[in-house]
Amino acid sequence: MKMKCRTRTHPKLNNSDCSGCCVDKINELETLRSSSLSEASLARRWEISVRTLQNWRLRGVGVPFHHVGRCVRYRLIDIAEFEVAHRALSTSDQHGEAK
Repeated sequence: MKMKCRTRTHPKLNNSDCSGCCVDKINELETLRSSSLSEASLARRWEISVRTLQNWRLRGVGVPFHHVGRCVRYRLIDIAEFEVAHRALSTSDQHGEAK
């Protein structure tokens, strides 16, 4: 896998010529992956369609997200905060679509 960084193109991720910027970025992406859900996983968790999440992103509502390449990731901490903020105690409470 080739990786570009500020200093050069690396044929391997563990190239000793790297100044550390690639390693930092890879560690950041791995942390995000391990502590986040894909849009399909979040849709399954909430029993909604992926299209609903996509619409929310286009409208700027719902859970904050990150793009990792072409993939969309949702941090678990953001999901938990969203769920707490949108908890309803009765059907007369404001609930439903994301705010």
